[in-house]
Amino acid sequence: DDKNFDERNPPKRKINNKEQPYYPITYRQGTVCDLTGKPRNTIVIYACDPDARDQIFSFAETASCTYEMIVFTKQLCSHPSFQPLSTINHEIVCYSKDPHKEYPKPKQLLQLERENAATLEKEYKSTIQLDKPSIHIEKPSVHIDIDEEGNEEDENEDYGDEFDTVLITAKQAPPKSDSLQHSRLIFLDDN
Repeated sequence: DDKNFDERNPPKRKINNKEQPYYPITYRQGTVCDLTGKPRNTIVIYACDPDARDQIFSFAETASCTYEMIVFTKQLCSHPSFQPLSTINHEIVCYSKDPHKEYPKPKQLLQLERENAATLEKEYKSTIQLDKPSIHIEKPSVHIDIDEEGNEEDENEDYGDEFDTVLITAKQAPPKSDSLQHSRLIFLDDN
């Protein structure tokens, strides 16, 4: 086998998920195999690993009474042809189908964002449930209430056009936690 071996261009194969050059040695004339009646054969594959302590990486029977042993050794690393091949990491670039989106997002991330937004909206609505709305006009002896149907209940209709701001207040349902209650004030301009 040494006659056909080119040390400048050794054979390569994937070992431990890396493409590696190796040096094979075939051992023949082992004990006779009961199944084939022929002597056993073993191919020992030496591969470079700078951190190895001349250790057997794997041993397998590739055919009846034919074996393959892979040995990692740092002794082989001194030869430039047997250096482990460097792995090339290829960049994966994604483009969105929607030309208006600057940064594409995975579908699962978009679904998670929608679910989180729906949960937040549901929790927010449950803490700010408004009771019966009412309108209070801040002037002496003037008070307007709006009932649940939206009808005005006016105690004094003699206020004329002298008002330019209406203060609307709404009662808030108690929050789920002991946090401070928020109040909503809406100012309307009559102009």
